[in-house]
Amino acid sequence: MRKTTFQPGIRLASILLFIVFLFTPLQANAQNQIYYQDQAVVLMYHHLDPEKKSSATITPELFKSQLEMLKKEGFNVIPIEELAAFYKEGKKLPPNAVVLTFDDGYESFYTYAYPELKSQGFVATNFVIVSQVGKKNEGIPKLDWGQMREMQLEGMSFYSHTYDSHYYTQIDAAGRQAPVLAAQRYLPELNRVETPVEYRKRIIEDMRKSRLILEQELDKPAIFLAVPFGRYGSSLSYWAKYAGFEFVLSTNPGINDASTDSTRIYRVNAGSPEITPELLKQKILQTIKPKISRGSKK
Repeated sequence: MRKTTFQPGIRLASILLFIVFLFTPLQANAQNQIYYQDQAVVLMYHHLDPEKKSSATITPELFKSQLEMLKKEGFNVIPIEELAAFYKEGKKLPPNAVVLTFDDGYESFYTYAYPELKSQGFVATNFVIVSQVGKKNEGIPKLDWGQMREMQLEGMSFYSHTYDSHYYTQIDAAGRQAPVLAAQRYLPELNRVETPVEYRKRIIEDMRKSRLILEQELDKPAIFLAVPFGRYGSSLSYWAKYAGFEFVLSTNPGINDASTDSTRIYRVNAGSPEITPELLKQKILQTIKPKISRGSKK
């Protein structure tokens, strides 16, 4: 019987094929890696503009590259309503869940973000200052109701960033300033600070008015409130619920799980010009809470 021998070229080809076979599954698994489960990271943006104008403004190109990273790295972008169902009904979240949110209701959401979100198959939420809706010639142009209704048909959602409480106000005779929703105002004509009753009445009326107008214009429950500047305490959380909001979003970084207070939902800032896709991924992964075994005493 003739002895079979392998030629060096055939042997090299076999080795290369084995290497390809060995590492191809690993590459596929890397794209489907589970970073976290039963948790959600909420990203926060504000304004998109081709020219960088502030620390809260990014270019449409950077926004696009961030979305491409989320898709490539296996993050699952979900509607904010799925986060509500997670808290209210115990519904499961997909692994690596991410919610995209924008604050302030800028028209750039319609002009730049919306087309790219549709292209990627993603949805996002915008928290609008209701008294500013439709204002095109005062500062940065704002969304109007028609634009919001159009985008809502494509899965975008719109909730409250208050009716007209997105500014700082004087809080004492010395001239100190604080967010108007989170503090009792100084009343110079009376030379005193608002009473707790006056403060409570003012903020409840503002929050409730924003909710009712949103529900009337968009024909859906307005259950989310994003607090301007992320400044608030336990009393504001309580009165926000009294005004009809089930969920309140902060600007504090972190990841949300079943233990997260629904009136203090964490958000991770993604809307600054220095936040590259790589840095955004790092920021997301840094929020992950370590799993503690049942037998641990820590």
